[in-house]
Amino acid sequence: MKNRLIALLVFLLIILGLFSCKHNDKLKYVFRNSKNLVPIIIYHNFDRNANKKDTSTFDINKFERNLIYLKNNGYNTIFAKDLDKPLPEKPIVITMDDGYMSNYKLAFPLLKKYDMKATIFIIGWSVGAQNTHYSLSFFNWNQAKEMVDSKLIDIESHSYDLHSEKGYSYGEGKICEKGVGKLLNETDEDYIKRVKADYKKIYNLITEHLNYEPKVFAYPY
Repeated sequence: MKNRLIALLVFLLIILGLFSCKHNDKLKYVFRNSKNLVPIIIYHNFDRNANKKDTSTFDINKFERNLIYLKNNGYNTIFAKDLDKPLPEKPIVITMDDGYMSNYKLAFPLLKKYDMKATIFIIGWSVGAQNTHYSLSFFNWNQAKEMVDSKLIDIESHSYDLHSEKGYSYGEGKICEKGVGKLLNETDEDYIKRVKADYKKIYNLITEHLNYEPKVFAYPY
C-alpha cells in the first residue's frame, strides 16, 4: 500500500507540473534505481519527421523506438488511473496531452502493435476539431471510443477550456486569465465556481461518450 500511495503522489505532482518542464516531451524519469516510484513518459503531438523547433511534437519513428526499448527492457505499461492498484514489475505510465489526431492515427497503431497502454488527457472543447493537416486536428468521440474499447487507451480530463493565453480562451473565446488563473476582480468564490463548472463539463462529456467516469485530472497550467 505504501508503494502504491507514493506512486500515486508522484504522478499527481507530475501532472501538476512540479516535476515536468513546459512542452518537454522527452522521456522523463522521476527516479532511478527505486522500487517505490513509477516513471512517466509525457508526449503531446506526433508527426513524421517532426520539426525539431516544435518541442511539443515528437517524431513518430522515435516514439516507436521508445516503445521497443521499453518492451525489450521488461517495462509494463499501466494507466494513470491504476496507480492505486497492485503494480506489476517495472511499471511505467505513458501519457499524451491534449487529444491530437496524431494520437489516433500514428501513436495508437503502434500501441496496438506492441500491446502497450497509454493515458490520453483531452481538452473538452477541442474534441473533433479539424484542420487541414492531422497534426493540427483532434480526434473525435467515435475515435476516442474505438481506442478505449481496445483496452489499450484510457481517456481522462485535461479541462474543458482552461488552456488559454492571458485575456482569451481558445475554446469559447471568453475573457480569462492565463490557464486556470483568476480573472481580474474575480472573487475566490466565483473563481472556484468557474473552475468547478469547467471540470463538470468535461466530466459529463467523458461519461456520456465513453461510458465511464474519469478518475484523473491533468492540470493545464
